[in-house]
Amino acid sequence: MKFIISILITSCILSCHRSNTTNMSKKSEEGNLLTRDTLPHQTIVKQLDLKINETSGLVIINDAYWTINDSGDKAQIYQFDMVSGKVTKTIKIREAKNKDWESLTQDDTHLYIGDFGNNTGGRNNLRIFKAEKSRLSKSEIKKTKTISFTYPDQDQFYSGYNHNFDCEAMVSKGDSLYLFSKNWLDARCKLYGLSKRPGPQTATLIDEFDAEGRITGASFNKEKNILYLLGYNRPDKYESFIWKITDWEDRNFFSGNKTRYELSIGRQTEGITVDSDGSLLISAEQNKGGYPSVFRVNL
Repeated sequence: MKFIISILITSCILSCHRSNTTNMSKKSEEGNLLTRDTLPHQTIVKQLDLKINETSGLVIINDAYWTINDSGDKAQIYQFDMVSGKVTKTIKIREAKNKDWESLTQDDTHLYIGDFGNNTGGRNNLRIFKAEKSRLSKSEIKKTKTISFTYPDQDQFYSGYNHNFDCEAMVSKGDSLYLFSKNWLDARCKLYGLSKRPGPQTATLIDEFDAEGRITGASFNKEKNILYLLGYNRPDKYESFIWKITDWEDRNFFSGNKTRYELSIGRQTEGITVDSDGSLLISAEQNKGGYPSVFRVNL
């Protein structure tokens, strides 16, 4: 009798373990690992300076934190203090306009500002401003180069949220820039490549995958060769998530291993960057969920 009871208890434990494992993660139709874990976050700055209430990009340059506002602001970048949240320096970008700035990235010598926000799909002046990082010590950057581009798969323009040609995320790798689309229509994500050469060009469509949400930010951990994509599920209910991508081939990030993590932030998360300790810093705009803020997440 004791033997039978022991078997039943062991069977029950194994069954529960299998059930919990199934609930924790699953594979999507494309083979991506979808975790059921919700990653906790730490609030680093509860209230950023309201000068950067629509923070839409983050980078760290020489241990200083920089951000931008999206549409409606002047052509300016902001350095802010990660303790107080206050803006400590404002730099004007000459020969540039802020139609809808949405992303920041960098290489060893230049800062790239993505003016390619395209919510309603009607823009025909998508561009990236290229500024020398050595000039960040000044109050303004006068000589700014422009990379203008079009999408190779866009043959019509739109007037509403019924399209797949918005973009809010960009990273730099080698001699190229990589853009990640924010698909309003089908919640997938397209990967485009661009040369860093100033002037007009047509982006190269490399691949796409089912992001199961709208991608709003990207950051590249060069030391560990990891790409992070930030997004949220629905525009009316901000359920944030992160895709972690590793082991890709050549320049096709989407050929790698993709793992999705849900976040507990619940805000309109827009900016993401890798901090010096390898953790992720994520910024959120001011909206009905609260003040503009910065959070830390550890994977």
